[in-house]
This record gives sequence, C-alpha cells and structure tokens, in this order.
Amino acid sequence: TTLTVRKLAKTAHRMAWVDDGGLVVDGTPVFSRKVAHAGYKVSAWSREIFATNSLGETAVVTARNLEARRLVPGSEPREGTKDQMPSAEVLAAIDRQMDAVKDEDFVYYYLCDEPECRGVSPVYLKHLYDHVTARDPYHVIRIGTRAPKSYLDCCDWFETHPYINPQNLPDGRRVYGRPINTVGDFVSEIADLKRPDKVIGFYTSAFAYTYKNPQSDYPTFDEYVTHCWAGLIRGARSLICYAYHDVHDRPSVTEGVRFTFAQVAALEPFLQNGRRTMLEKDADHEKVEYELGGETLAVNVDFKALRVTFEAPAKYATRLPSYEAAKATVDAAERARAQTGSLLFGHWQEVKPFGTGKGISRYKLFDGVRWNYATVVKAKKQNVIGVEFGTFRPTFSSAAVWGDRLQGAKLQVREGEGWKDVAEGTQDGKWCSRFKLPGPISPEAVRITLPRGNVELYELEIFQ
Repeated sequence: TTLTVRKLAKTAHRMAWVDDGGLVVDGTPVFSRKVAHAGYKVSAWSREIFATNSLGETAVVTARNLEARRLVPGSEPREGTKDQMPSAEVLAAIDRQMDAVKDEDFVYYYLCDEPECRGVSPVYLKHLYDHVTARDPYHVIRIGTRAPKSYLDCCDWFETHPYINPQNLPDGRRVYGRPINTVGDFVSEIADLKRPDKVIGFYTSAFAYTYKNPQSDYPTFDEYVTHCWAGLIRGARSLICYAYHDVHDRPSVTEGVRFTFAQVAALEPFLQNGRRTMLEKDADHEKVEYELGGETLAVNVDFKALRVTFEAPAKYATRLPSYEAAKATVDAAERARAQTGSLLFGHWQEVKPFGTGKGISRYKLFDGVRWNYATVVKAKKQNVIGVEFGTFRPTFSSAAVWGDRLQGAKLQVREGEGWKDVAEGTQDGKWCSRFKLPGPISPEAVRITLPRGNVELYELEIFQ
C-alpha cells in the first residue's frame, strides 16, 4: 500500500487532528465535553443563568456546519441516497461555506446527522468527506450516527447516540427504549475495530421523548450518570449531551451533566491515555481497569443499582465531585419545581394550550420550570397564549406568565362566546407578569394577550 503524506505548515487559526483515537487541538489532547445545539430554543433567562453557572464544557471545541441537506435544501433525497458523486451545486455550496469560515477559530466540521435514518449513501458521504479534507486538512470532520460501521470512512470523529428513553408505564413499571446495559455496545462497535485514526464519541440522553410519547420521562440523576459511564468504559473519547434546549428542563439532567463532566475532567488522563482492560462483565455490571504510568483506575458500573464507583489513586480521587452533594442539589431543586403551587402543574395532558406560535410544548409550559424555553409566540399585531379546559376545570383567583417581553400583558377568560378582560399584568421582576383576579373563577378557557413580535414563554401558572 502506498500512502501520500502531506507535511502541513502551521496556520494562524485553530488546528485539530486525531492522534491514537483522541482529539488534539493545537497540539493539546482534548477530551471533549459539550452540550449540543447551544443557542437553539434556549430562553434568554437560561442564557443569563448559565453564563455564570458553567456545566463544565470544553470551550475550545466548536464546530461549523457543512450538512449538504441544509446548504442545498432538497439535495439529500435527490442525490444523497445514491452511490454517486455529489453534484456541482452541492460541492459549490460546501466550498462557499468553507470559504466563509476559513478565518474563524473552530475544531471540526459537522458533515451529516443521522445519515442512516434517511438512507444517505456511504459512497456519497465519502465523496463529501474527501472533498472537504482535500480543501482543508486542518480540521476534523464529525458525523452523528448509530451505524458507524456503515460510515466508517466518512468522518474522523463519530458521535454515536443510543438514547435510553425512560418511560413510565401505566402499570407502574419504568422501562427503557434502550436498556442502559446495552448502550456501550454502540461504542464497542467502533472501538473493537482498533482504528487510531477515529475518535469515538458518545451522545448522552439529556432529554425526554414526551413530545412523541406522554409516557416518556427524563432520566433520573442516577440513570443519567450510569448510562454515560456505560459508554465511557467501552472507549468513548468524547461526551456530548443532547441537548441544550432540554438540559435545563429537570434538575436531574442539569446536575447529571455537570457531575459527569466533572468526573471526566478529574479522570481525563486515564480516559485519554490509559490502557483499558475489561475485568468483569455481565448483564448487571461491568468493571474496567485503566493503567497509566504504573497507576491504575478501576471503574465499576452497576446497571442494577444505577451506581458508578471508582478505585482511583488518591490524587485523582480527591478531584472527583461529591455524589452526595450532587444528589442533595437535585433533590432540593426538584422539590422547588414541584411546589410552585400552580394548579396546572401535573395536568398538562388534561388541558389544551393554544396561541399565535407554533410547536407549543404543553409539557414544558406547565412543568414548574420557570426559566426554560417552552415556546415563542410571534404575531405582527398581538400575541396570544392560552389554555382550554376540559374535564379538568380548576377554580383560580390569580395567574402568572413567565417569559421575556411580557410588558402590557392582559388576562382574558371565555365563558360561551367571546372573550372578557379580567386583569392586567403587573411585572414581577424581569421575567414574570402576574394577574390578580376580582374573585375566584372557573372559565372554559383562559388566555393572555402579549406584545407583538417575538415573545418567549417559559411557564403558565394559575393559583387558588
């Protein structure tokens, strides 16, 4: 086999490459810890909170998108599913995008998301990969897929995402769309190939499929931490949680992300460079040992008890975050979420929200999380957000709406035909407008009128 090696000159911008299965940025090995889709469907209040309350991400790892289906809408079903060269139109669009970001500092290009779900041809994607690497050898290329073997030569960095999808069944059982003790198999599929030119990443489940299935739930703190380590001990060299617009929905997820990122940071030398050996493995637990420079780290993942424990050298053990402290933070925050006093809390399946926006997440609008994005309403004249009551028809005497740009809000109710003004909103701090009613009411529907333009909404509450 003849290989051509290019000796690259250093540039004035960020450079990244793969070395022995790990990501290297400007000469420094990096174990990437990121929350996906930062800025997408994230509330202004959340941005303020987490600007000074870091989850522990590696800030240096940033991306630029090169997905052909986004750059040339319609191109993927037209040509991307066929074993062929990309069209001149697609290549030109990619070239324009690369030219637009050539003077920016970033680490990787995102080439394709879940290609297996849409039948994207590995041949087609490999042509795109070759085109990009020929033009720019200074950045790595990443794709997200649950079928890495099919797309092995189409990227430098895989992010596999075997989401666990917890569900609470009517009979009281809690089950998973994918059992936690199986998620590591998706990492092993690549690790077993022993390809030092590939970075293996693990996408974590930091969300709920409630928008598809009302039985779906967010992972508990222990479920989140355990499933992360189920992937890590199989050889994952990056950890990316999905996603920013959900990670702040529940304390279990927020603190689970913060906790596992802190664990990885504390043990990073072993995870990056340690020689990994599986010591024990059965359906209930796995134990892995890492050896580095004469020191060892043992990680035991108990799938039955949902606990992860470590046998680490003292200098590493003292860096690990406290499990008890993290659990206490989660428990306190969860109690606060469930004790807002709103009569709508826990009844999201029994009411029908409506408004001038699209994609109103009713399970987020009544979940006790007052700072996280539920929807945005936008109208040229007047915005509206409201709720129609059915069999659940509460009696209430006050209300509140949480969001951004709530000035001038008014509350109206409907009994029969037509809407009746009941109360004007009083601003309570930056993110809340409250309404005091003349007396208790139990209407067919309630709505709040809001200023025109884009108005973010986080939570709608009514009180006795």
